Amino acid sequence: MSTYISCKGGILMLIFRAWKTTKDGKRIYAKTYGLKAFPIWVDDDSKKESDKDAEKDKE
Repeated sequence: MSTYISCKGGILMLIFRAWKTTKDGKRIYAKTYGLKAFPIWVDDDSKKESDKDAEKDKE
């Protein structure tokens, strides 16, 4: 399930993950906190950047 919200900079998307990785590289699992998943907001720009990287790889 994803939720989209339009904002000035683009579109924000809410995704759910069973774990999240901290800045030091450790994984935190939602099950440890009694949850099924963590909600994470992702902006549309991150998707565009990955698409640009894929195009560069093709060249």
